[in-house]
Amino acid sequence: PLQGGPLPTPGVWRLSSKAAGLCRWSGGLGGGAMDEHRRDGSDGQEGAPPVMGFDDGHLVDLPGATQGFSAPRDEAFDEPFQEETRGPAVGWYDSEFTGGRPGDVADSRELGVTLAQLQEYLAISTSLKRSCGTLPLTLALWITYLMMVFYHGGAQISFESSHFVRRAIEGCFTTQPGAGGGWEREVRLTDITDHREIMPWIDGALVPMLQTPDNQQVLLGHVRVRQHRGENSTCGLATSLQSFYQSGCYPAGGFVGSYGPHRPAYELPEPSFISVSRSGTVFEFWIEVNRSRAVVSERVRSLEKEGWIDLSTQDVTIEGLYLNVEEHVYSHFSIAFKMHREGLLESSLTVYPLRGEIFSHWAQIFLDVFWMGVFVMLMYSAVTETLLEMERGLIKLHLQEPYFWLDLSLLVLGGAIVGNFYNFVYWLYKYTDEVYSLGVMPPLSVAEAPDAQKVQAEIDNRVYQDQIAKMIDWVEWFVNQNGWVRFCSVLYSGLMVLRFFRGFTGQPRLAVLVQTFLQSAGFVIHFIILLCFIFINFAMAGYILFGEQLQGWTTPIGAIGQMLLVFFLRFDYKEFHNIAPLASSIWFSTFFVLVVVLMQRLMSAAIVDTYLSVKASLG
Repeated sequence: PLQGGPLPTPGVWRLSSKAAGLCRWSGGLGGGAMDEHRRDGSDGQEGAPPVMGFDDGHLVDLPGATQGFSAPRDEAFDEPFQEETRGPAVGWYDSEFTGGRPGDVADSRELGVTLAQLQEYLAISTSLKRSCGTLPLTLALWITYLMMVFYHGGAQISFESSHFVRRAIEGCFTTQPGAGGGWEREVRLTDITDHREIMPWIDGALVPMLQTPDNQQVLLGHVRVRQHRGENSTCGLATSLQSFYQSGCYPAGGFVGSYGPHRPAYELPEPSFISVSRSGTVFEFWIEVNRSRAVVSERVRSLEKEGWIDLSTQDVTIEGLYLNVEEHVYSHFSIAFKMHREGLLESSLTVYPLRGEIFSHWAQIFLDVFWMGVFVMLMYSAVTETLLEMERGLIKLHLQEPYFWLDLSLLVLGGAIVGNFYNFVYWLYKYTDEVYSLGVMPPLSVAEAPDAQKVQAEIDNRVYQDQIAKMIDWVEWFVNQNGWVRFCSVLYSGLMVLRFFRGFTGQPRLAVLVQTFLQSAGFVIHFIILLCFIFINFAMAGYILFGEQLQGWTTPIGAIGQMLLVFFLRFDYKEFHNIAPLASSIWFSTFFVLVVVLMQRLMSAAIVDTYLSVKASLG
């Protein structure tokens, strides 16, 4: 009735958990009188709390209320009611709702409602109405944002392009003689276990795959092979152990400068054995894939024979760039070989896709314009609300409201995403122009050129390879920027979900769930803190028990990751049992009972209890 609707029929009505309000309609003020019983049994005596009611559609003091009391007028609620609603007055009961039938209350003593209680009820009603009013803007912002992410992301096209390159590299192999030379074995990328197998794999597997023509995927220029080397030094062995190991050690660091075979002064030095970095530890050569098979193979085999990779090598990285012509998607592949000082050689392959055209159709610009329009409306709404609260003198209370900071975070983060996105698009088109200006590969390699043209061939190929190196390095920058934009986009979508919570508080059933979530937050935070300590302790126990024999448990961070798999029961218990039968059984049983059984059920019980409490308080 306070919002201009028709007055309810006689019954019992709940106002709020704090206002202690249940009301029924009894008698009219036009010539009759209203029952004025108070909680203390007085009849409007001096000192009784002021009582409010309705007369002719307006808030008035009830007869017998405290003298001198005057109800404040609020334009939002001080509007006349419809003609048919005039006359009856309001009485308040301190009772529980028992079914909605007239007079069906547990306690029939009438209760006076103070001004503070009435103001609270009006404030809650206004707040709920404002909360519901935020839903249309939030929904429009959310829908346009999802559509924009879908059309600009192009995840399926990027994945298919990069996955094609990945499968081609993982599937290529070469044959090498086995032990004793009596049989041959296939060597793929994941089968390489020794540094002496890297160059034969490049020559016999990778180069033929790169030279295979493909109508959709085109290799841009040459492929770069780079390594980091360590300076050869003496080993820090005890004197009694030096007789067992006469060779040197190859730790990381130091200054290498140059190495390799000695050449006469009148010949050009081999650039692959000269460091390309100031630290003196980085060396590289280029696989000129577009040359003939014989030229490329001769180049790789000569470097293998001269020992370009040896025990001083710390790691080797092979990088190249593919272009999907039809979809305009770049695929940057990186093959890495990590040589641990313990003798283990670890290989890995990563392929990063990069879309060359963010706007695949001209109509997508209208989607961006529409989203930015909704974003400006959000900004206008937030600024207007802040200025209004400032005029009312409630700016301090407004700044303490969590939803103010939520809208501010949406505005700041949204502006950052827009700025980074269009900066990314600008440099992406610059990059496309750089690719188009790459030009044609020099006609002669250094090995093919006559003696009189070797210097010019060296210069031409160096300029061409510098352009390709710039393109490869740019892709790495684009991948990093793209990762930050995607991370901020995920964070932005999470903030929009929190803004939905504000609108849901105006709907009774959703309000119960939202309040349950908010009231459970404190318990959940403390629960997670306790769970983290228990979880890390069990992870360190697994690191102690299995770290020396199971690969995933060799580092503390890796042990925590493996512990997550144990938590979700995605592991092989036989691996643990084969290493430490008794200790592993005690370790896993204790973890399962304490974490999986007890703590998970404790969390569920606490949330259910909070839900029931919130539902009972909200009605």
